[in-house]
Amino acid sequence: MQDALWAATRKIDTFLGTAAFGSWIYRITANAACQKAAEAAGRAGRGGVGRPRPLVRRAGQHVQPGVDWSPRLKDPALQAELRTVLSAAIEALPEEYRAVLLLHDVEGLSSPEISEALQIKLGTIKSRVHRARLFLRSRLANYMKSAPEPR
Repeated sequence: MQDALWAATRKIDTFLGTAAFGSWIYRITANAACQKAAEAAGRAGRGGVGRPRPLVRRAGQHVQPGVDWSPRLKDPALQAELRTVLSAAIEALPEEYRAVLLLHDVEGLSSPEISEALQIKLGTIKSRVHRARLFLRSRLANYMKSAPEPR
């Protein structure tokens, strides 16, 4: 965040005003985050992370149907563990998926706003949000299968 704010301060003269100021700041922040992730990947000596793909049959139906976990979520111990599992799953997402998921689902930006801020096509934004959610659903489903039933 500090790098992004420093970059925004240095490059304020490049802001043309043709887009929203918030979009401009988001773009700088996204670039700084991607640069940090690339540097960390380079230091770790690993290549690119595989993209999560939804499991879909030829007919367009998801292979694994959704499961309703809501009755089990009232257990406070399970809620705390689930937060930890969810945080780990979000961290496991490739950067391009994590960025759009957080901007859309946490920050509340619309897909067109994210598209403008990140300079990515609208369809790509929608696809990445969808795939990130499927990835998180899969991780949470695996956890919920192994979590003990409430008594």
